Amino acid sequence: MPSLLLTTAGRRSGRERTVPQVYLRDGDRFVVANARPAGERRNPWILNLRAAGEAQVRLGGRKLQVTAEELAGAAVDRWWPLLVDVWPAFDEHYTATGERTVFLLAPTTPRSN
Repeated sequence: MPSLLLTTAGRRSGRERTVPQVYLRDGDRFVVANARPAGERRNPWILNLRAAGEAQVRLGGRKLQVTAEELAGAAVDRWWPLLVDVWPAFDEHYTATGERTVFLLAPTTPRSN
């Protein structure tokens, strides 16, 4: 399962928080998602990423600064089946709660030629 480490700043504390995330690639961008399981509160990384609009991604030995765009509508519909193919539990959780969040993370670090 492809995974990366996503580091966001706490929206209240400002402290860095790192969580592993399943991801898909879209060129040099990353697609990450969450579907809230029944009986659990909303995942803090989502709230922190919404508030900050930026984060750090660690993949392999590489660190990238990224900006985050929360996807909606057709964009979520495009990526959701592919995310579920990678981690089927996304769909189980979404079916249980009707809550899902998908972000597109774009590197802000200039690419070297």
